Amino acid sequence: MTDQRPQETLLTVRGIITQVGAQSGYTADTLGVGTCVTFVERTLADHRSLLRNADNLTALRQICDAFIDAGWPQAHKLVFGIEQIFR
Repeated sequence: MTDQRPQETLLTVRGIITQVGAQSGYTADTLGVGTCVTFVERTLADHRSLLRNADNLTALRQICDAFIDAGWPQAHKLVFGIEQIFR
C-alpha cells in the first residue's frame, strides 16, 4: 500500500500506532519497533516529497513518538534523521 497510496498509508499507520498500538503493547514489542523503523526508513527513502506537507510530517513524527514514549532508542535516531533531511 505504501507505493500505491503513500499518504493514506502513512495516516492509517499513524492512527493505528497512536490509538491502538500503545494501549495494546505493540509499541513496547521488539517486532513493533522493527516494523516501525522499516516503515519510517522506507517513507523517508521513497516518499520524501510526501513529508513536505506539514500534516504528513506530523504523522510520521507521531509514529516515532509512540515508540520513543515506549523507550526505544531507534525511534530517537529516526526523529533525528527526519530533522536532518530538511536542513
